[in-house]
Amino acid sequence: MIPVDMTTKHEPPDSIGDCFPCCIASILELPRSEVPHVYEGEGYLDKSGKVGMRRLQEWLAPRGLYFMEFGVKVEDLPGWKPFLECHYVLSGMSPRSHRHATVGYNGEMVHDPHPNRDGVRPDDGFYSLGFLVRR
Repeated sequence: MIPVDMTTKHEPPDSIGDCFPCCIASILELPRSEVPHVYEGEGYLDKSGKVGMRRLQEWLAPRGLYFMEFGVKVEDLPGWKPFLECHYVLSGMSPRSHRHATVGYNGEMVHDPHPNRDGVRPDDGFYSLGFLVRR
């Protein structure tokens, strides 16, 4: 994992923060410019998240990868630690009161792409864990 920092702050409707593509870039050790901002434009307007996820899966497919995400209750996260010995996208609520993505490893945040580096907290008692897996 090579940390990649945000290039766009989250200030809708003027700009949609690029924390998520920065996390993907970090995990894949790519420059930010090589990872599409799947939640920009139509991806941001689609509150179901399906547009952005479809865009991500289409970008990952030729690379032999797939993105899988699931929610984990905050109190259950310690029990998952033995299974989390890899880098993944750890998402929740930012202190700025919107969804935010960071990079996790072994049940802990290891990189926050936001300049403040203040991480995420559970969203309604859950964290989202997103994994890049081989197809």
